[in-house]
Amino acid sequence: MSDGNAAIGGIDLPAIGAAPTLSAVLPATVAAFGFGWDAWQSHQSSQTAAAAEGCQCWGCMNGGAPDQGTGTEPQAALNGDQRGDAGPNGKQSLTISEAGAQIGRANQTWNGSTLGQAAEVTYAFRASAPTSMPNGTSGFSRFNDAQIEQAQIAFLAWADVARVTFRRVDSGNGYSNNAQMLLGNYSSGASGAAAFAYYPGSGVGGDSWYNSSLSYNRAPDNLNYGGQVLIHEIGHALGLGHPGDYNAGNGSPTYANSASYYEDTRQYSVMSYWSETNTGGDQGGFYAAAPLLDDIAAIQRLYGANNTTRTGDTVYGFNSNTGRDYYTALSGNSALIFAAWDAGGNDTFDFSGYGSAQVIDLNDGNFSDVGGLKGNVAIAQGATIENARGGSGADRIIGNEVANQLFGNAGNDVLIGGGGADVLTGGSGADVFAFTAIGDSTANATDRITDFASGIDKIDLSAIDANLAVSGDQAFTQVSQFSGRAGQAVIANSNGTAILSLDQNGDGVADFVLSLTGSLSGSDLYW
Repeated sequence: MSDGNAAIGGIDLPAIGAAPTLSAVLPATVAAFGFGWDAWQSHQSSQTAAAAEGCQCWGCMNGGAPDQGTGTEPQAALNGDQRGDAGPNGKQSLTISEAGAQIGRANQTWNGSTLGQAAEVTYAFRASAPTSMPNGTSGFSRFNDAQIEQAQIAFLAWADVARVTFRRVDSGNGYSNNAQMLLGNYSSGASGAAAFAYYPGSGVGGDSWYNSSLSYNRAPDNLNYGGQVLIHEIGHALGLGHPGDYNAGNGSPTYANSASYYEDTRQYSVMSYWSETNTGGDQGGFYAAAPLLDDIAAIQRLYGANNTTRTGDTVYGFNSNTGRDYYTALSGNSALIFAAWDAGGNDTFDFSGYGSAQVIDLNDGNFSDVGGLKGNVAIAQGATIENARGGSGADRIIGNEVANQLFGNAGNDVLIGGGGADVLTGGSGADVFAFTAIGDSTANATDRITDFASGIDKIDLSAIDANLAVSGDQAFTQVSQFSGRAGQAVIANSNGTAILSLDQNGDGVADFVLSLTGSLSGSDLYW
C-alpha cells in the first residue's frame, strides 16, 4: 500500500511443478493464516516492522507443491441442489452460501468488518522497491506489460461480480507507489513462493508480490497458472481466504487429509489449493482466470452483488459478446473454465463449435461438461441463463425453470426443458426429448418441439408416474380421448403438427400438454 513498511508473517505460494498450490500473506492486525498451509493462529506482531515467520510446510521445505490426489478414484462433482450433506468421499459438503461464508470467514473487507457494502479501491503497479522488501525477498522488478494486462483482467473479473470499483493510480509512466493495492515482483526469497498477498487494511494491507523467476508469472494469461496466481492473490487482497485451514502437521498435505470439506477444489474456487480432479472435474491442465462458483458467493457476501453486469442479451462461448476472453470460444480447441455471473437479459450458452459429447446444464449452481472437459463451466448462484446451443456431438442439454430455447444441433442429443414454456430443437441426428415432471409442459406454459422426426426422434416420459394414487411407477396408456381415468395419454395429429396430452389425476383435463412440428405416434414415446 505504501513504502517503508516491512511485510509481516503469512503464507507463501510454493512454486509449481506438477501440482500447484496457492497461498497468501495477511496483515498482522487480524487473525492470520499460518505461514504455509493455513493453520489459523493469532499473530500480534507490529504491521510496520517484524520478521516473517519461517515456513515449515511440506511444500516450502521441499521447494514444490504437495501431492493433490485423494488416493482414491475420482469423485463426482456436486451440483447446487446436491450440496450440504455428506460428499461422495465422506467429507462434509457445504452449500454454495456456506462455502462462500467459509472462504470469506475472516470478514475483512475494504470497509473494515462491514459486510455487503460497496467499495472503491485504488491500485497501482509498483514503480520501485519499498524501503524494506517483504518476507526476506529480494530482486524487485516492475510488472511487465503481460503482467499488467492480466492483472487488469483479474481486477475487472472481480468487479464484474461484486460491488467493488477499482481505480488505477498512474504517475505518468504506468507505475506508482501510492495506492491502496500495490503489485510488484521479487526474484528470490519467501521460501520459493510463487506469490503472496495481504488482506485489506492500512500499511501493507492489500499489497501482493509475485515471484518473477517463474516463467508463468512473467507471462500470465487466461488459461495458465500465472493467470490463476493473479486472480487468487487479488482475491486475498479483497478479503478472501482459502477454503480450508490447511495444516502440515499431518505430514505431506493432500486434499484427502487437509481439505475440510468436499468442494475445496479448483473446480469450485480459485482460492483453493486442490486439483479439480478431487471432485470429479477435468480442466485439461488449464486454470481459471476469473472467480468461480464459490468465489462469486464469497465476494458478493463481502461487497454485495454487481447487478449491473451483463444486463442485455449475452452470449457465452462461441459468438460471445461478453467482452471477456475467458468467456469466449474461438475454435473447437478453445478451453473454457468459468462460472457465469449475469444480471439480466435473455442469455445463451453457445457451445456449438465443439465436437465432443457435452452436458450443458442451465440451472444455477450446476456444472456443465464443455468442449471435452468436465465440470469446467458453471452458472453462479442467482444468475439465469435462458438458452443453450449444443455442438456436433451427442449432447445432453438441461433447461431450468424459465422459458428456454435449447438447440441440440448435430448428434444424437437429449434435451430436457424443465419448467417454463420451452422451445426445443433437436437438429440432425436421433434426438430424445425428455420430461421429468408433469408440470414441465402445461396448457399455460406449453413446450414446443420444432423439428420432431417420427420414427427417428423419441419423447421420453418414463420419469413421470402416470397415476400417483397407485404405488409404484405407472406408465401412461394411449387412448383416443380422456375418459376420466388417471394415466391416460392422447395424441392428436393435424396439418403437420401434433399435440400430446396427459391426464395424470383422472379429472379428464390435460395436466401435461406438448406441441410439436411433425407427426407423432405411440411408438415414438418411451412411456
